[in-house]
Amino acid sequence: MKNVFLFLGPEELDAQEMVDSLFDKSNADEQTRLFAFNAVDVETLISDIMTPSLFGNVFFYILENCEVLKAKEIKKLKDAIENSITEGYLILRSNETKITSAVENLVKKENKKIFYLMFESKLPSFVSSLVKEKNYTISQEAISAFLSLVEHDKKSLKLAVSELVMNFSFKNKENSNITEDDVYNILCYDRDDDSLDLFSYIALKNLQGAVMCADAVFADTRNFTIGFQSLLTYIRKAVQYKENVKLEESNPFFINTFGVSAREIKFPKEKESMKSFDNNYTLLQSYKALKIILNLQDEIRLQSQPSQQRALLAQALCDIIE
Repeated sequence: MKNVFLFLGPEELDAQEMVDSLFDKSNADEQTRLFAFNAVDVETLISDIMTPSLFGNVFFYILENCEVLKAKEIKKLKDAIENSITEGYLILRSNETKITSAVENLVKKENKKIFYLMFESKLPSFVSSLVKEKNYTISQEAISAFLSLVEHDKKSLKLAVSELVMNFSFKNKENSNITEDDVYNILCYDRDDDSLDLFSYIALKNLQGAVMCADAVFADTRNFTIGFQSLLTYIRKAVQYKENVKLEESNPFFINTFGVSAREIKFPKEKESMKSFDNNYTLLQSYKALKIILNLQDEIRLQSQPSQQRALLAQALCDIIE
């Protein structure tokens, strides 16, 4: 079987565009999405690869989460691919950028591609262009706020811009410029203050308070991404604030995030939390905290159960505050 591809990386929209391009070239009737964590899906896939259709139909399978394939499944899949004479298509897909060599070896080198997230320096102009396409403008401060609330893959950015512009247009018939307050009012869903409460407990090294607050903040799983991205933003700000203090900057509350112009932290509770973080963490510990949260972001993507996501967050809080 020659039409086997491996598409890695967190940029789902670009990966899907490549999948669609292959689909257009095939004679398949439809794209069928399977999941590697489902043993029945894997067995169905292997069976179909080994059993050509009596009617000559071409299948087009996308196996998501291929990084979780078990050794026995990989061996069966390898045998099926090597011995199949079907003209079908198999796309192995994972949000990871690096997976086990056993899976990578199922695919020829020229059929592998990694889809990385956009560089952070490119994000502001990308968001601005999305807004401009809808005949609106957005301030630099608003872009910074937007990027603190939304995941940075293109699909999430485009969906969030659509939501932002749609809600903004309902309330502003004459005005076409989106401000920072507009972004928070439309996209924040009152989760920003909750995430600040959680960050405040982290800054004070209050583990019990942090865990209890996290349970409350992330109880509504629909807003998990927004709450988590807000927490990540506070940690990033705290690290830069601490660096500013170390460098004896005249105003350490001027924080430059996501490559846009520096913005001053003015909200009293946020300023107080930054000071607490600076007092309770060394610079090395602050870098460690940021690394833990960034790693957690990738781990959470692999978990579909809210309880598992909250457990991972609780463990991360313990690692940070220890």
